[in-house]
Amino acid sequence: MVSSYFEGTIELPGAQEFAISPDGRVIVVCVPSSGEVVIVNAADGLVAKRLSVQGRARSVIFSSDKSRAYIDFVDRNIILELSASDWSKVRDIPLSVYQMLASKNPFSAYAMSGLDFQEFDLGDNPQVKKTLALYFRPNRRALSREGNHAGVSDGSFINVIDLLGWSKVSVNAFRGGDVLALNSGGSHLYVSSAPNDWVQVHDLINKKVIAELDGRATAAALTPNNSHAFIVAAIGAKMTVVDIENNHEVVDDITVGGAPNSVAVNANGSHVYLTNGSVLKVLRTNRWSTK
Repeated sequence: MVSSYFEGTIELPGAQEFAISPDGRVIVVCVPSSGEVVIVNAADGLVAKRLSVQGRARSVIFSSDKSRAYIDFVDRNIILELSASDWSKVRDIPLSVYQMLASKNPFSAYAMSGLDFQEFDLGDNPQVKKTLALYFRPNRRALSREGNHAGVSDGSFINVIDLLGWSKVSVNAFRGGDVLALNSGGSHLYVSSAPNDWVQVHDLINKKVIAELDGRATAAALTPNNSHAFIVAAIGAKMTVVDIENNHEVVDDITVGGAPNSVAVNANGSHVYLTNGSVLKVLRTNRWSTK
């Protein structure tokens, strides 16, 4: 049972970005400082495998058919393709990308290349399938749960992209902010602004701000049913829990230590995971259901 999965803290020095497998059974963690990717079993919290990837792994995504994991690098101009069944190397794909996002399309991925947002074919003949010019170099990105919308930002500009229509639905609308998360459905965008010390929630359909929370943030994740948001901040080393359905009320602030940098909720919404540069921390989400 997923609900009985491990809850606690897993020591992982150097832990940065990670991805949860679509079935929720494993967490794949990038550890760029040691040139490794670490596979953690969600059921018991034990490290199943450490993979030397000969580079500083930046991000990881899963293929739509769940059979592959793709890893990009800070210092290697490739995408490493792994088998998600035994974590063996399949091949090096000769594509130089950054800020990868998972695609619903078979053997595809979204990523930045230069100043463009692109969809890549990762099949037998890897190549660019589609391109959208952004005219800036994003350092943050977010994907809606169902995979129909993406948000990218560079600290000054944010673009929201309709991935089905392959068009920008919101262009440079948020000056001085960074994208944190998109809700399921892609109608609400969570934005952090360090200069202003706030996190705002933007209603993209009605084009208005519907909530503003104090403090700056590094990353955020939402439950699949859009009931709660989990916002992590390096300043204060904390995770803030927000009850979205109750007017975005802050229901908890949890000190997590280190420098929180990545957060995600598994597919059924039972657990929230975060890394802070030294550990992978796991919490059950039902602790806030009655608050």
